[in-house]
Amino acid sequence: MKYIVLAGYLLLTGCSQKKPVELNDNTQHLINKKILLDKHGNNVPLDKSFQKQRYSYIINSSKIGSTFFDNDILIKSFYLLHHANLIVITGNLHIAKSYKLYLLKNGISAPIQINNAKIKSNKVIIDTIHYSPIKTGL
Repeated sequence: MKYIVLAGYLLLTGCSQKKPVELNDNTQHLINKKILLDKHGNNVPLDKSFQKQRYSYIINSSKIGSTFFDNDILIKSFYLLHHANLIVITGNLHIAKSYKLYLLKNGISAPIQINNAKIKSNKVIIDTIHYSPIKTGL
């Protein structure tokens, strides 16, 4: 009987978890301290096999409020945008500039050109272009 009590005591005291860090006194949400201390880079891992291909892909999008891309095309769009060597945004100048700022703030590093289409619309056409360096025999 002593061994069962001792084993139960060791199990309960020896396996206790560390208390998570509370965000503030007024919240019920808790977060693991390790998440707060981890450092994350601002880079996106690129697919090397995808980088070897040449492509041009057109993304049609409309800015609605603070939303730049519909959820159903968001991931595919950013995947293509992060792999692009050049991005061309065609649309209303004000909307196109807001897309450019949004893309830059979200880690897009390719050069972004804007073509001003004199239209009164919140729609833009984004052409993502990726080209492989041309290999020469020199």
